[in-house]
Amino acid sequence: MREVFNKMNSVLPKCYSAGIHTVVDEMLSLFRGRCPFKVFMKDKPGKYGILIRMFTDPKSRYVISMEPYAGKNKNAAQQTNSATAVVKRLVHPINNSGRSVTTDRYYTSVDLAEALWNNHKLTLVGTLQANRKHIPQELKEVSGRELYSSKFAFSDPDTGSVPITIVSYIPREKNRSGTFLCYPLNIMMMQLVHHLIQRRKQ
Repeated sequence: MREVFNKMNSVLPKCYSAGIHTVVDEMLSLFRGRCPFKVFMKDKPGKYGILIRMFTDPKSRYVISMEPYAGKNKNAAQQTNSATAVVKRLVHPINNSGRSVTTDRYYTSVDLAEALWNNHKLTLVGTLQANRKHIPQELKEVSGRELYSSKFAFSDPDTGSVPITIVSYIPREKNRSGTFLCYPLNIMMMQLVHHLIQRRKQ
C-alpha cells in the first residue's frame, strides 16, 4: 500500500503548483472491513476507517502529497512516527519555497516551527495544545482572566532564535463548576510570514 502512495506522491506535485498558503490535515476514509491499521475515531461521523494524512492547497483543494497511518511501528525509530516527522515528509515537495504551512493542534509545536524554518525555509501557522513544550506558563494560566482576553508571547529574533508569536485567547464563559472552558488559540510564526511578504515586495 505504501508503494502505491509513494508513486502517487511522486506524480502529484508535478501536476500542480501550490499557492503561498498550504495545509497539513487528515481524513478518515470510511472502512469497516478487515485491516490491521483500521482506526476508530469517535468524533468522526463514520468512526471506523483508514486514516490518511494529507498535504493540500486550500484554495483549490488539490492534494499535493499524502500518506496512510499504518499504526505504530515498534521497529522504527520514535522520530519516524512523530507528528513533526510526518509534517516534514508531507511538505517535502515545497521545501525552500518560503510558503506557509497551516496545521492543527495535533501537529503544531515550537520544535516543528523551528525545524520548518531552519531546515525547509517554510513558515508555520496553527493552533497549539497547552501542554506542548516551550510554552510560557503565563499563557497556560486561565484563572482570573477576562472573557475574550488575549495574551501574547514573542521570541526575540535579535538573539538568533526563530521569531515566533504565540497568542492565548479565552473564548468561552465559565461552566457550571465555575471553571473556564478554555481552549487557547495559539497562532505561531506570524512574524515570519510578514517578513517574507515584505521581502517579496522589495
